[in-house]
Amino acid sequence: MTPPIVPGKNGMSTVLLSHPSGSSADVYLNGAHVTSWIPAGGREVLFMGKTATFAPGDPIRGGIPVVWPQFANIGPLPQHGFARKSEWELAENEGSSDDPASVKLVLKDDHRTREQWPYHFRTELTVTIDDKSLEVKLAAFNTGDELFSFTSALHTYIAVADIRETTIRGFTLQNGRGTLTSACGFQNAHLGGAILLLSGGLSVVDCIFKDNASDEVTNIVGGEHDWRPYLYSLYIQNRTREYVMWHPVSTGAGKIAGATTAAK
Repeated sequence: MTPPIVPGKNGMSTVLLSHPSGSSADVYLNGAHVTSWIPAGGREVLFMGKTATFAPGDPIRGGIPVVWPQFANIGPLPQHGFARKSEWELAENEGSSDDPASVKLVLKDDHRTREQWPYHFRTELTVTIDDKSLEVKLAAFNTGDELFSFTSALHTYIAVADIRETTIRGFTLQNGRGTLTSACGFQNAHLGGAILLLSGGLSVVDCIFKDNASDEVTNIVGGEHDWRPYLYSLYIQNRTREYVMWHPVSTGAGKIAGATTAAK
């Protein structure tokens, strides 16, 4: 059965993924944006801002924004590029797919993108779920004659019960195998080998880890949860070997449109 496309918030087109196990995910065509993932027998994994706006051409705060072809403001484009603000389409023949648990969306250059970035491209986002996992793949292709470079990210917002009791394992910052490339507000965080503990306070954390030795990062969620397990495993295949960890806390989030939260 083909994943249905239904009106989401404010009538915006949304692909509903479902798996026989009961897991589900929502993907908006605006930005190819995953806004929800609920594993079988579990609860919502992704964080969405309470005041997130859903309007064509506007970025959605929370979930998994697609950052492309520019990360942050390191280039001439607006913050995080234009992919997260563009309307994506189903890939050719995707409408005839009989897998309700997977979808491939495509963004191609047009006169609007070329006004900002004068290159020909095809960008694909594939989202697949099963009972306990969500897989998101981003691929970009040069369809023109002129070479270009880009930066990108899957800007994933993970919901945690209590940031003060959250640890992240897998960042190998020892024996020269990893490098912390930004001064990133670790006043109340502690680096201990491959373990990062966010504890003791609610400081803003904004860090870039470079040349990480392992592709797998496990986010261990602390605090009280009404479901199990506590572990989120993020398997990242990243040729750039750079990873960003960001947490604005409630004060920082209040400065970001649509990201307001009543965090502990």
